[in-house]
Amino acid sequence: MESIKNITIISDKVIFMDALTDLFNISENIEVTSVGVDDLNFKDPLVNRPDLILFDSISKSTITLDFRNKLEEIKESIPIIYIYSGDNNQKNEKNAEINIFKKPIYFPTFLRRIQLQVRDFIEKKNKEVRIGPYLFSYPMKTLMSQGTLVVRLTEMEAKILNFLYKSDGMLIKRDVLLREVWGYNSEVMTHTLETHIYRLRKKIERHNKNQTLLISESGGYRLNL
Repeated sequence: MESIKNITIISDKVIFMDALTDLFNISENIEVTSVGVDDLNFKDPLVNRPDLILFDSISKSTITLDFRNKLEEIKESIPIIYIYSGDNNQKNEKNAEINIFKKPIYFPTFLRRIQLQVRDFIEKKNKEVRIGPYLFSYPMKTLMSQGTLVVRLTEMEAKILNFLYKSDGMLIKRDVLLREVWGYNSEVMTHTLETHIYRLRKKIERHNKNQTLLISESGGYRLNL
């Protein structure tokens, strides 16, 4: 899971900002910068180069074209999540590029959501994701460490690693991997899967002896993220 260290909250609701800031500071030790909407200078959200920007309940009617254009520029480099109240008319927007979260907020669910948003943003932008000490590129089928290519994967090994990564550390049963990676389910293929897992684990552990990344348990596999 990608680590979030710095968040900017843009809101005019002081109590809401303070409460959310306290939750981030106490539970996750995340640094939070708060900015009022009326006081917003579009350089502000970029000063500390946050991992994420949270916009609280911005009504569409109050957003000028210039405001929207500047948001578009920002979200090219920083992911943005919009938070709205139940009566906010943004709930009807169906723009896949905008991540929207509805109040009231249950913090564990909200935290999980923003972590996934940051992870997906990084994956989409850089085509590389962090797995232990490696940067994994699914398109290139490589694992990099400190800027150096250390592991080159086969097509099937890359598919397995990519699927396990997207499962976010959850245990994936063998039959699920067979179906999702090979496209069908067959008990005959179990040995083939185990062979690929063995070779993938051997490649990873050859360059990383300090951490077990690919774990076998309960009839399946998971990544230690």
